[in-house]
Amino acid sequence: MQNPYSKSLLRTFVKVCLLALFIALDFGAIFLDVGNISNTSFGENGYVEWFQEIQLFTAFLFLISALKKNKNLQPAIIFMAGCLAMAIIREYNNFFIDYVFHGAWSVLVIIAGLTTLYFLYKQKNNILSSFHHFTQTTSYGIVLSGFFVTFIFSRFIGIPDFWHAVLDKNYVRDVERMMEESTELIGYTIIVFGCIDYALILRKAAADKKTIFN
Repeated sequence: MQNPYSKSLLRTFVKVCLLALFIALDFGAIFLDVGNISNTSFGENGYVEWFQEIQLFTAFLFLISALKKNKNLQPAIIFMAGCLAMAIIREYNNFFIDYVFHGAWSVLVIIAGLTTLYFLYKQKNNILSSFHHFTQTTSYGIVLSGFFVTFIFSRFIGIPDFWHAVLDKNYVRDVERMMEESTELIGYTIIVFGCIDYALILRKAAADKKTIFN
C-alpha cells in the first residue's frame, strides 16, 4: 500500500528543487552582469533586469490562466496579478521616460491600479473568503517573504551612505547597484515562485473538481 504522505512529500521536494534552480539562475544573471560591468549592467538593459521581467511576466500569465476555473477565488488572483502588472510597468520606467514621456510609467501604474480595484469591486462578495483561502496556503508565506526582501530589505541594502561606510575610500557605485538589484531579483524570484505555486494549487483543485470553500 502506498504511503499517503509520499505524494505530498514528493511535491514539496520538487518545489524545493525548482526554487533552488530559480535562485541558481538568478546567480547566473548576476554573474553575467558582473562580468560585463558597463552602463547597462544592473540597469534597464542588464541581465538581472531582463530576468526580473521574464519572471514577472511568467507569474502574471500563470495567475491569469487560473482565473476562469476558480471564480470564487478571483479577488486574490486579480490582486496579485494587478500587483505584478504594476511591478512590470515600474521595471520599464526608463523606457517610458525615454520613448513616451516623463512620468508615463506613473500614469500606467495608476491605470493598472484602478483597473485592479475595479475588478476587485466587481468581486466584492468574495474578497474576504478569497484572501482567507490564500493566507491558508504555503504560497502566502512565500509571497510575503519575497515582498519583504524586494520592497524592504533591498531598499535598505541600496542606501548609498551604508556602502560609503562599508567601503570608505574604496566606494564603487557598481557594488551598491549590484547588491540592491541582486537582492531585488532574489525577492522577485520568491514572489514569482509563490504566485506560480498558488496558481498551480488552484489549477489542480479545478482539475480535481474540488470545492475549495463554501
